[in-house]
Amino acid sequence: CTCSQGWSGADCGTEVTCTGANEIYDTSANGLESVCRECSAATDCSSHGTVGAPNAAKTSCECNCDAGWGASDCSTATACTTTDDCSGHAASVMDAADGSCECTCSQGWSGADCGTEVTCTGANEIYDTSANGLESVCRECSAATDCSSHGTVAPNAAK
Repeated sequence: CTCSQGWSGADCGTEVTCTGANEIYDTSANGLESVCRECSAATDCSSHGTVGAPNAAKTSCECNCDAGWGASDCSTATACTTTDDCSGHAASVMDAADGSCECTCSQGWSGADCGTEVTCTGANEIYDTSANGLESVCRECSAATDCSSHGTVAPNAAK
């Protein structure tokens, strides 16, 4: 016999009741009987999310997917967007190999999600790109750097 959900035994005469808060019905290793098992982020959410409560029928676990992952089991990498993943302050965004989003912040913004505003307040400060090339930083104008040592420094109005 191949038992219906909620039943086990050679003649499918033993009722199986999953009573744990995070338990669902599953198929036994031999594929013939119903068993109960705990929901697991690794098994049910592809290691890309956290486990929520099982559905009402206790046939599947609900997943809360990490950023950059979707589908009911968090197995599908989603496309990154400047609005959703970069606080709307990115010049560009790309999907990273690990499923996360990499934001290249617009001038005046920094942080992994470009959510931190950068304000250059010094008289001779201008916006520049950080060493990693992804964020805005402030730096002092320099005649040697900005004018090839052949002029004087005065930042433009836009900094």
